[in-house]
Amino acid sequence: MEHEARAIVASYGIDGPRERFVRDPEEAVTAARDFGYPVVLKAMLAGVVHKTEHGLVRVGLRSEDELRDEAAAMLERAGAAVLGLLVQEMVKPVAEMLVGARVDPDFGPVIVVGGGGMLVEVYKDAAVRLAPVSEETARAMIGETRAAALLGGWRGRPPGDVAAAARAVARLSEFVADFREDVREVEINPLAVLERGVCALDCVIIPREPS
Repeated sequence: MEHEARAIVASYGIDGPRERFVRDPEEAVTAARDFGYPVVLKAMLAGVVHKTEHGLVRVGLRSEDELRDEAAAMLERAGAAVLGLLVQEMVKPVAEMLVGARVDPDFGPVIVVGGGGMLVEVYKDAAVRLAPVSEETARAMIGETRAAALLGGWRGRPPGDVAAAARAVARLSEFVADFREDVREVEINPLAVLERGVCALDCVIIPREPS
């Protein structure tokens, strides 16, 4: 599941938001009391990667009543296949990036950086290199994407922590190179770039199928 994948990449220095896996609305409310509002709520289903498209993500829940009602409704929408709910603290990024890696059958491990969310799909906004890469190369990759403008303080917005973003790209490239025999693909989308640091808001690891 998402939070399990995030725990794995955290061992490479890529941290996620504070979060808790819960089973019911009351447990969700208890978790949110520890994080503070607003929070993000996600339903966890086996085999479902893009939860937003299935109505299984709600952002910006601001009260216990709102969270409790949405948790109950989300469990009902998800049906019997639901494994539980994930409550996360809300993070406000300067910019969002996609950082992904896969093991290509011809070229081996590769690392991909692009604008987060739909940007990479709409604008084909991505830079690709063989993995692993250095932090210097990772920074150059970020500079090739549209996210670079946002990270530089676009239209008066605060600049993002490009060094931390480059470090995360380099660490994920090391991860896929280290586990090339076990992992087919890993994706962090989005990686939230903050004024200081980064945060992996969503993470998926697809294992290699046994030969």
